[in-house]
Amino acid sequence: MRDEGAGIDPEIRGKLFTPYFSTRSQGTGLGLAIVRRIVEDHGGRAYLDDTVERGTALVVELPGLEAARPVAVSP
Repeated sequence: MRDEGAGIDPEIRGKLFTPYFSTRSQGTGLGLAIVRRIVEDHGGRAYLDDTVERGTALVVELPGLEAARPVAVSP
């Protein structure tokens, strides 16, 4: 699933998985960092697919799911 927003500002794109980085005043900045760590601990990878005019998706790939369609989760 993709959002339909304007996309991710290129200035912050590289920081989104960094612990304690948040664009929100009440955010802890741990959500995506924890997701990536858990996925990597299970041999997978988590990344953002930020396609111009198609929106943004958090993509989670886990071993054993290669034959299935990719799983994407909206933030």
